[in-house]
Amino acid sequence: MNDTHFDVLVVGMGPAGLMCALSLAKAGIRTKIIDRRAPGTQYGNADGIQPRTAEIWDSYGILKRFAEGSVPVHAMVTYNPEVINGELKLIRSHPVRSIVVDSRFPHERTAGIEYIEGTLREALLEAGGSVEFSTTPTNVEVMPESQSDYPVKVTLEKLAAPMDNRDDDGVLNQAAFTETIQAKYLVGADGANSWVRRFFEIPLEGDLTKSVWGVADVIVDTNFSDCRMKCIITAPTGTIITIPREGEKIRFYVQMSLDDCQLTSDGRVDKSYLSSEAARHKVISRIQAGMSPFEVKFTEVFWWTIFAIPQRVAKQFSVHDRVFIVGDACHQHSPKAGQGANAAMCDSHNLGWKLAHVIKGWASPNLLRTYEVERKGYAQQLINFDKEISETLERDPESYERVLHRQNMFTSGLGVRYNSMLINQPSPSHEGEQGITAGRYLPWCPITRLADWDSMDMQSLIIFDGLWKLLILPGDIRSPNNLAELARTEKELTRCVGVLKHASLYTILDNREDEVQWTDVPRALRSWKRVFVSGRKSSLNVYELLGDSKLGSLVLVRPDGYVSMVQELSQFNGDELTRFFLGL
Repeated sequence: MNDTHFDVLVVGMGPAGLMCALSLAKAGIRTKIIDRRAPGTQYGNADGIQPRTAEIWDSYGILKRFAEGSVPVHAMVTYNPEVINGELKLIRSHPVRSIVVDSRFPHERTAGIEYIEGTLREALLEAGGSVEFSTTPTNVEVMPESQSDYPVKVTLEKLAAPMDNRDDDGVLNQAAFTETIQAKYLVGADGANSWVRRFFEIPLEGDLTKSVWGVADVIVDTNFSDCRMKCIITAPTGTIITIPREGEKIRFYVQMSLDDCQLTSDGRVDKSYLSSEAARHKVISRIQAGMSPFEVKFTEVFWWTIFAIPQRVAKQFSVHDRVFIVGDACHQHSPKAGQGANAAMCDSHNLGWKLAHVIKGWASPNLLRTYEVERKGYAQQLINFDKEISETLERDPESYERVLHRQNMFTSGLGVRYNSMLINQPSPSHEGEQGITAGRYLPWCPITRLADWDSMDMQSLIIFDGLWKLLILPGDIRSPNNLAELARTEKELTRCVGVLKHASLYTILDNREDEVQWTDVPRALRSWKRVFVSGRKSSLNVYELLGDSKLGSLVLVRPDGYVSMVQELSQFNGDELTRFFLGL
């Protein structure tokens, strides 16, 4: 294969694009990602990952390296203005946990956009992905499939800058040249002003916001004591949000006035109206005024910008089932609930494995249509929630705190539930927040490998490798009935060999480690690496997550970690499972 033909070309090397390229590369798909920026250029407002994203990153094997350079955010506190003895004070509320729902990683982790992107890019290169900076698409042609196996033809403009190509004044001369890439699919992950979306004339639907915010990454000398918590401060000048960052850094979001800038016709800040230094002055001055009577001296200011983000969703997320858009390219909202990059990366996590399945011939192109069904529904919920957050911030921060906690399942990403042809709805599963439920991500739960008594988490079984996971939970196999049902299940599974080559099988018993051996399961399931017990000593038991520990169950998990089906073992039929996979 030459360097002009790829399975997938991804445009945009922010978190959404890198996540998409990484998921494809780890699934063995030949992928190229390009970006108009030069290496080392900082762009974007992303500053951390939510609990669901942390679980997904862990399945990719990249959370540990990210954790080493990021900061956990456990607590949140609000401040309200109050006049006491004629003097304005900011009164501190009682601090609370910022994440109150149950999660394997019950906190946010914050870091700079360069570290988030660096973690993803490093993993992508390790997985064999191709990365190219200073490259911009200028034309796309989608040819009939009958004409080419690579029907998406993309013309690229690339900037070449040899080190010795300088004029007499030392200015670097950059020469542009064009290149044509052919791909099976194109993914536009190129941000809110997406070239891909605009080229295909995909309209955005929604509202233009009149809310303008400033943001700055700084180090401060201050008598404000809560810099290492997430803070929401209602100041006379507008709302301020502080986010602790790596080292001594802090990120400030500050509500600006419409008088501080001018907006374009599409609701964005006109950068030509303000110089960079003028924007810096306005943001810093606004923060200092709002934080009064606390003293805030800025010792270092690393980055700043002023932005206004419309609350809009693209009318469609794909074109001809060959071109797809993800992240800010298809939904735009404020960063106030910490959903921007997290929502974008989850778009890509949803799309990546589906593209891989179709490219490998494991599924029909119809599978790709579930991307828009699942993620557009989520995007609209996100916009509605963003409007609620925006309206609440204009009232008082205590209301903001209550909204965040009431919607914690949503803001953390843990409450997302899909509904498409990939979800088999009939299910005896437990419908609570922690239950194993069709359409939701597989919850965390302690388990123990029976062969060596190694303790781990159930989510460690769903490592992202592009394969489905089939979890067989027969109950206590000391029961003759349960063991007989497990033997029947083994025979049913032997009728699915053709489709189960795309799945990994695991057995989780409702026993203690000292009650049974891994060789007690039927031969087809007998692998020391894949037989576990539920860990009865733990307060959280996998069988309790099923709602009835006496019922044996089968749980089918998609490659992205979302549960596709929960079925009683006694009702399992191999032919039905085969039809499900063949129908993809």
